[in-house]
Amino acid sequence: MINVMIVDDEVDILYGAQMIIDWNKLGFNLCGLCNNSYEALEVFRRNLPDIVITDIRMPDIDGLTLAKLIKQECNDTKVIILSGYDDFNYAKTAISIGVSGYLLKPLDEIELSILLNKLKEEITLQKVSTHTDIKVDNALNHKIISQLLSSNTLDSKQIKNLRLKRVQLIIAKPDTPFLIGVIENSKFEEDFKQLSIYLRNETTIYYEQLFEETAIFVIEPSDNFTITREKLELSRISSTFSLAISPIITDIKTLRDVYVNIRTALDIDILFGLPGGIYNYRTMPLNMAKPPLYEFDFDKCKEELFKAMLSMDSTDVRKLFSYFLNIIRKNREHISAEMARMFWERLTLYAREILKQTFQAHTDILEDFDFGCDLMKHFPSMQQISEHLYTIISNTLNSIYEASWKNMNITVRQIMLYIRMNACNDISLKKVAEKFYLNQSYLSRIFREKTGTTFWTYVTEMRLEKAKEMLKNEYLSLYEIAHQCGFNNVKRLHAVFKKYLGCTPGEYRKQVAYNDTRN
Repeated sequence: MINVMIVDDEVDILYGAQMIIDWNKLGFNLCGLCNNSYEALEVFRRNLPDIVITDIRMPDIDGLTLAKLIKQECNDTKVIILSGYDDFNYAKTAISIGVSGYLLKPLDEIELSILLNKLKEEITLQKVSTHTDIKVDNALNHKIISQLLSSNTLDSKQIKNLRLKRVQLIIAKPDTPFLIGVIENSKFEEDFKQLSIYLRNETTIYYEQLFEETAIFVIEPSDNFTITREKLELSRISSTFSLAISPIITDIKTLRDVYVNIRTALDIDILFGLPGGIYNYRTMPLNMAKPPLYEFDFDKCKEELFKAMLSMDSTDVRKLFSYFLNIIRKNREHISAEMARMFWERLTLYAREILKQTFQAHTDILEDFDFGCDLMKHFPSMQQISEHLYTIISNTLNSIYEASWKNMNITVRQIMLYIRMNACNDISLKKVAEKFYLNQSYLSRIFREKTGTTFWTYVTEMRLEKAKEMLKNEYLSLYEIAHQCGFNNVKRLHAVFKKYLGCTPGEYRKQVAYNDTRN
């Protein structure tokens, strides 16, 4: 079928043209009836008809200007001008623009049919020629499209060699993962093969490639081509991925820009949408401006997460995660999927650091936490990721509370956690007392009563634990370790090791290295 669009500001003439001949019988499909040029341009860009029949005199944009705009966007489109005036100047201008025909009103059925059949033969020959060239030059096309997708550095001569007038992009991406990037590659590869077979049955594929967990197809556009989940399922394709359909691209030089825009849009829609979605971006502008990025104040986020976890109250953690999620949703137009992914990943790593360093969680508790985080690869949306991360942090805090802190005075518990985080800094009884609004003597007494050890002994033990960890790194000097752990000098470091462990730091390091060698 050859697609035809008719444009005329007089409604009677517009619908009269629709009835003057049997369009379908002659092999034509009316894909648009427009009564002004603005509507016509919109329909043209959406449907890309093979032939446009337009009145010459219209109140907004005249027919000659419309024809010029159409030929600029797609030179292969055939344009027929209608006029109530046998004006040589109009005809001369129309010929200079590249118009294929000039008919006088009222339309004559025979004249219109003859011209349409003539144009149909030209279009058919042009399409056959294009298909033949594409088949012969398939390897060259694949190479040029691959270069276009990777960069915009090809010159006009190379692009001209492609000899493609219209193309369309189809992009498919797995719905997982978002945090720990592991997917069932074999399953997606199988779906990629099935999708390729499905598309080949529907249209012509100029290019197909699977890389970076993304399937890319460059196809010949078809006005009747649609993709639905039902059709995919009938082709034995499961819903392990979401799929994007681009606008029809008439300027091949923009292929890379369209690819980047559509892939970014698909990432965002997968992140905020539902698994297995089919997203139609046919109306998306081809020259999308990059939005300003929303910058996360991650240090502030870390500080708030630490406070929430320090309280050991799951309600505080839930409120904080809701706050984070609302920030991302509010700024979703300015946050890429990659940025959101990275935010949750960094937040998870920091939560683990707090559990290990501040709460000194046992190995089995950390293993449970890591296992919970690993499950997040199965969650495609941000809501699910946020909810799951909140759950595993809350459950881990509850386990720690039940094991170690249940019977502890809440103020002393918070002081101990604070010391663990700051023991290697310039900490003192006075500073801690001021932070928790306590008298120094009272703090010293209640800390000893509830923990069975003195304030300074606890600080020293925390510094010692840090030093033992750092001694495992053979490239760190004792001087660096002493100063980074709050001992100020190597002599003090030696004294603490002798008192608590009965050996020097150097002897401890050798013993650790020996044990590692044996293991």
